[in-house]
Amino acid sequence: MKVLIVDDNKEVLSTTELMLKALGHKTITAENAEQALETLGDRKDIEIIFTDLGLPKIDGWEFIRMIRANGLKMPIVAVTGIARMIANGVQEELNVHRVIEKPYKLHELQSILNELEDTIDDS
Repeated sequence: MKVLIVDDNKEVLSTTELMLKALGHKTITAENAEQALETLGDRKDIEIIFTDLGLPKIDGWEFIRMIRANGLKMPIVAVTGIARMIANGVQEELNVHRVIEKPYKLHELQSILNELEDTIDDS
């Protein structure tokens, strides 16, 4: 699957990219919501988005709202290092597949992506 990874922390971005590639997925990275929105406008092959919630300028929740307002329905996994960023109700409102906390492990990503593959295959 083609996965867009959005995180302003370059170390987390590169580590997540390596993990997803190790699981056999193709990746595209963006360091902020603006870059990610531009990428989404240019590319129609992205199947899943992994986004940090603590992005600068446009935070992760606002970025997800913008994605949904543009009619994009691909699965989104929200990632946070700060538990208080997980807002009850917002996850369901914005149709976010999962919110996970950093640091995450390879087997967690594999489990989530397996679920999402089944979801995408069923649609």
